[in-house]
Amino acid sequence: MKSKLIHRFMKTASSHKTTIRPELVGVKYDIEMKKNLFMDIPKLSEELDVLKEITRENVIFDPNIQNIRFAGISLLVEYLGRFKKDVMEKRNVKSLAWRSLPRQIQAQLEEKDSKNQRLRVILDHVAGMTDGYFMDQATLFHDVKRGRAVVLRR
Repeated sequence: MKSKLIHRFMKTASSHKTTIRPELVGVKYDIEMKKNLFMDIPKLSEELDVLKEITRENVIFDPNIQNIRFAGISLLVEYLGRFKKDVMEKRNVKSLAWRSLPRQIQAQLEEKDSKNQRLRVILDHVAGMTDGYFMDQATLFHDVKRGRAVVLRR
């Protein structure tokens, strides 16, 4: 179905070449460009709006997806919270939280003078993690914190 929709949208857009503004050709994609690109093709624009609404209601706002999202946000908040006291406030280089960070991140933190600068280092570190690595790190912390047995994988 997705392939057929893409084909139909592309066919419709290419048959309306005169409605595509020349100054937008070769411009990096962004939401404003998309709006301008299809603004003179009412049928296509209406179909896209319907598909967006269907996606929002049946995928994005699906309770199962929202539960996963909520659990992920909660785990992220808990994971970031482990650094608050020792890393952000005290800069306690002997703490377990500090020592759990990669040495490169520890070195970056040592160079920073303010809480905001150290927070940026931690946030950049977490943002650079793959989903799998984050889940391993956060789950390990989560389980140890609650006294659960932890099985380390290699």
